[in-house]
Order: sequence, then structure tokens, then C-alpha cells
Amino acid sequence: MDCRGRKLPNGSSPYGEERNFLDYLYMFYWYTVSMDEKFMREAISLAQAAKAAGELPFGAVVVKDGQIISQGQCTIKSMSDVTMHAELSAISKACRLNGTTNLGDCTLYATCEPCVMCSSAIAQAGIQRVVIGSTRDDLPDIFHKRNIRVEQIFSDSELQVKIVSGVLRKEAIQLFNKDVK
Repeated sequence: MDCRGRKLPNGSSPYGEERNFLDYLYMFYWYTVSMDEKFMREAISLAQAAKAAGELPFGAVVVKDGQIISQGQCTIKSMSDVTMHAELSAISKACRLNGTTNLGDCTLYATCEPCVMCSSAIAQAGIQRVVIGSTRDDLPDIFHKRNIRVEQIFSDSELQVKIVSGVLRKEAIQLFNKDVK
């Protein structure tokens, strides 16, 4: 069968000449979706660990070439440091491990829409793709409305950041013990 479930003639390879552009586009789409979910599950696992440790349930991972190169979880309370957000921790570790402040070839996965501080760090690191589980709008009783959003910060930095929202949204919202509407 090809990637759309069509039967191929006996002896045909699913990678044979009968493939067309739409087949490849479809395969790329499903590969990307499954990889985004895989890495978001890692971020959610980190958020669950943070919550179990008495912290706020935020987790983040930085991915390069299909591999997690760093991870972070909220440690604000245990470190008595308001800057110890999951995203900042993951970005800082990725920069140290790569020996550079340019993470333009990386993707950041965050369980919740990054705050202004974390968004600024994403822009400073040059991260080109950000995958978000839940947004501030998903949790209006927890997060107050902001006049500055992540998209505005990226736009102001002149970066062309691709933002993918809603990956494992229900699971990300449930970190806050909220029912998904």
C-alpha cells in the first residue's frame, strides 16, 4: 500500500516510480505530526515531573536533527528564581551543549505558550520553529490576558518563526487539572 492506503500491484515497491508529489507531501505531513507529538510527550512528561515536585507544570525540550539535545522543567520554587522557566532552562542548556547562542537549526517544544521573557529568549537564540501544547487562551482562569503575544515578539525580532499550536492540547491543558472544552 502507498501512504494513502491504496493497493499497489504485486511486486511494486511503495517507493517505486508510481509515487507522486502528493504522496511525498502526505508522508512528510504524517512524519512531522508524529514527531511533534513524540517530542511534545517528552515535554509533558517533564511538566508532570515538575508538578510532582511541587512546581508549576511546565516542560520544554529543544530538538536538533530529530534528537532531543536539552530539556527543562519549571524550577521557580525550588531554585527561588523567577527566571527558572522550562523554556529558559532548555535553551540555556542547548546553548551550552552546542557551544553557541545560535539555535537556528533547532525546534523548541513547550507545553504551554511561552511567556514574554521566554519568547524573547527564543528570539535571541534564533530558534526558527516553536511547537506549543496549549495557549494562554486555553487557560483564561489561570493566565491573565496579555497585550503582547509570542507572535508579536517574534515579529519584532524580525525572525521568521514558525509557530505550531495545539499539539497534544488536551494533555497539556490537563496538566493544570482542567477539563478540556
